[in-house]
Amino acid sequence: ALVLLARAAGDAVPRLVAEVRGLGAWAPTAFVAGYAVAVVLAVPASLLTLAAGALFGLATGTAVVLAGATVGAAAAFLVARHLARDAIARRVTRHARVGPLFDAVV
Repeated sequence: ALVLLARAAGDAVPRLVAEVRGLGAWAPTAFVAGYAVAVVLAVPASLLTLAAGALFGLATGTAVVLAGATVGAAAAFLVARHLARDAIARRVTRHARVGPLFDAVV
């Protein structure tokens, strides 16, 4: 199953590169947005990181990946803090060790 998934992802990277290149000056912004969404959805971003290097080069690709990861981390925090807080609280408070820690932090 992992081999099939890797092949599908490997085929998707060239299509992604072509799509992003077609956006012209908006390509870095679109890539940052897509990377951020991948971070929020907990998608492994190693292929996206490599694609950024292939698309934008080393320096710009690094900056784009750092921006996408930062925006994604902030968005994931906001989702966990505001949208998923009740669901997380229900799961965490069941555990004797973690429940009091959660109460102290929140």
